[in-house]
Amino acid sequence: MKKQLFILLFATSISFCQTYTDSKFEDFVANKNVEITKFWEEKSYEKALSLLKDVCKKFFTLDKPVQKTYRDFMKDQYYNIACLHSLLNQKDSAFVYLNKSLAEGYKNYLNTIKDTDLDNLRNDSRFIPFIEKLKEVGDFKYMLKTYALYKSEDSKLPPFTYLESSNKTLKDLRAKYELDKVAGNGNEISQIINLMKWVHKTVKHEGSSPSPTDKTADALIMEKRSLNCRMLATILNEVYLAMGFKSRFISCMPMGEKFDDNHVINEIFSATLNKWIWMDPTFEVWVTDDKGNYLSIQETRYRLVNDLPVFAPQSINRNGQPYGGGPEEYLHNYMSKNTFRFSIPLNSCSGYENIPMDKRIYVELYPLGYNPKNVEFGKVINNTYYTTDDKQYWAAPKDK
Repeated sequence: MKKQLFILLFATSISFCQTYTDSKFEDFVANKNVEITKFWEEKSYEKALSLLKDVCKKFFTLDKPVQKTYRDFMKDQYYNIACLHSLLNQKDSAFVYLNKSLAEGYKNYLNTIKDTDLDNLRNDSRFIPFIEKLKEVGDFKYMLKTYALYKSEDSKLPPFTYLESSNKTLKDLRAKYELDKVAGNGNEISQIINLMKWVHKTVKHEGSSPSPTDKTADALIMEKRSLNCRMLATILNEVYLAMGFKSRFISCMPMGEKFDDNHVINEIFSATLNKWIWMDPTFEVWVTDDKGNYLSIQETRYRLVNDLPVFAPQSINRNGQPYGGGPEEYLHNYMSKNTFRFSIPLNSCSGYENIPMDKRIYVELYPLGYNPKNVEFGKVINNTYYTTDDKQYWAAPKDK
């Protein structure tokens, strides 16, 4: 099962460095991808392999800053090459490239254990050691299960606050973009979904896009360019607040303090359901159980840990294009990785991240047993309040 050759421009949502892209290289990759896919489907594996190695050679001719921008590119291409060597029953070469992909940061455990392209390798004595190494860094369900629990604390979390819709900035946002029309006249849930879909369609997503200086929703929309997931979630948060909903954006992060990718989504408190629910404007997604009940982030994580059914819409997409791997990849791989720990701004308002960093506070939830920085829970450290108390963290707004 070949991974596409699309270029992943991952960057964290916490800080952005200048990026250096190369449109000629991207065009080259796109054109080669068409040819490689054709040969792969025709089972002309040697031809596909030759073209794929040409793509890799082209990558290494790029300037170092450009290579850094496309830093996740080679791990997938080494994996693709390993698949082709496996299909050609060239086992030694296949394992060389599997280990290269792992060294470059390949973590797609879920894909690998199912990938029929690797069937020629599964009875080889080298395969299990490779899978065990991959499991340690890429079995995100395993990591969630290992750190599944939380612990109540005696200390009280600082109160989360939500800006009222009567705020002038929010009122102006509501009027300018005719958000009442966007929301429609349906029930509360349909309005919540309509507003999320509007943000999804109004602003395109680009993970590497640097955040503008002015991070109010109106200013972000008026940038008229693609934005990263944090900025999309910022816009949606203010849209919800403007419409009178309690809302906040959540940084969903993987295990480990250093990471190349995380994801930022929204949760909104439904008065009808009396609970928070998951909304993701980047991929036009909400989450439900097997009975169609809308789920919160907390509930989704619990169900992932306990192998209970969770579902996202089949229409999941990025900028109108189908999301690779569909809902299963999104929930059981990408968001299984990114629901390990969480960070929420203490104050949900307009332009919170325009405020100087030393004036902001974020509240971060760690699972029990995870404390790589040896922080003291229940205290603010460098503008972050750390807690293991999930019940307080996910509690309903006090002024709902």
